Amino acid sequence: MPSATEMEDFDEFLRQADLVKYRDVFLENEYDTVKVLLALEVSDMKEIGMKPGAIKKLQMAQKQHEQTHAQSAIPASSQTHTPPPPQSQPNEVVVQEPTRVLTANDYVPAHPLDGWVCQNNFTSHEVFIRWR
Repeated sequence: MPSATEMEDFDEFLRQADLVKYRDVFLENEYDTVKVLLALEVSDMKEIGMKPGAIKKLQMAQKQHEQTHAQSAIPASSQTHTPPPPQSQPNEVVVQEPTRVLTANDYVPAHPLDGWVCQNNFTSHEVFIRWR
């Protein structure tokens, strides 16, 4: 049973995603916290009878939540590195490129080379690269 705070967060998440009308459906199926809603896959959504537009809304809310919380999970000191501005001469324009923080959305699964065979007979692999 979720705590009162978790239920408030759950209701707020549904309100922001414009999915309040699905609240009872989610609760009947024990999708009762934001964490569980974030883990729902399209097959789960279809199974409980969500319409295509509602599925899209929940996917967009999941992505939005992931992006906003991924940024807040990174320590502020490592989110963006702003080097000191370059020294410029009078009347000289200096253009500085913005620093971009990589997110989970930047990940693209690697595909094995043609003819490559796994020694453990697995048919697919994913490579995860950690960026610093």
